[in-house]
Amino acid sequence: AANTVRLAMHPVDEFEAFARLADAGQSPEVIGERFGKATRHVLQILKLGHLDPKLLKECRAGNLTLDCLMAFAITDDRKRQIKIFRSLLESRSLNPRAIRAALTEAMAEAGSKLARFVGLDAYREAGGTIQSDLFSDAVYLENAALLNELAATRLDAIRRDLEAEGWGWVEISQERDWGFVNGCGQIHPALGEVPTELAAQREQLEAELSDIEQALEDTESDALADAYEQAQAKLAEVETRIDALAAFDPREMALAGCYVTIGHDGAPSIERGLVRKQDAKRLAKLAGEPAPAKPKGLP
Repeated sequence: AANTVRLAMHPVDEFEAFARLADAGQSPEVIGERFGKATRHVLQILKLGHLDPKLLKECRAGNLTLDCLMAFAITDDRKRQIKIFRSLLESRSLNPRAIRAALTEAMAEAGSKLARFVGLDAYREAGGTIQSDLFSDAVYLENAALLNELAATRLDAIRRDLEAEGWGWVEISQERDWGFVNGCGQIHPALGEVPTELAAQREQLEAELSDIEQALEDTESDALADAYEQAQAKLAEVETRIDALAAFDPREMALAGCYVTIGHDGAPSIERGLVRKQDAKRLAKLAGEPAPAKPKGLP
């Protein structure tokens, strides 16, 4: 009867009790063993127990939901917690999504392309701090200014490497400007003399593929299909090695440039051989081509 009609404690009572145990020196592992809770669950409760007491009081009074408390737990800064609470309360937009958005406004997600470009290890080595959301898989980088500084440093290193290659200019942008890229012309590398060994390998593989295709037309065979795939892979590798031998004309490179940006996966994206409109005439003159005629009338 006692277990059936008993009144369960308020969740805030549990949060505060666990926080007192932690403040007394007990580790999350010890607390978890004592109450039969997983360590992560204990860490979550401790996060909630160390929120600003005013927020816990509002939750106890029924003015703040447990989901809202979880959202406030993203940061340990109690002053910021109260500031955001009062601001959202005045605007009548106090909900978990709005709380998280306000608290992480000056942070960067660890999965963002900028964070992946810099790398978490490099960010930590530079003194950057990371805040994890124990109630989700989200991880935030708190020092956004440092992250941008590290990204700029790495982009500048890429700029110097490209300038050393002999390019006339290097344009860098964290976000891709399609208008700039589409407004440029393009020069292409010219393939020099292919080494005899590579040329022989390519001819041999092309002949091998032709023979396998002929054999597959006569009969279906898993062994032939596997051999065809292997030959294709080898040919692709040889073609890649041959393509790598192509090189730009140094005279054209001096009039062309590169556009560097950060891809969605965080990898640097480099487009070589772009020609700006103001350099197109000089490039055409260099190649001995007539200058493009100006269009007449309406476009």
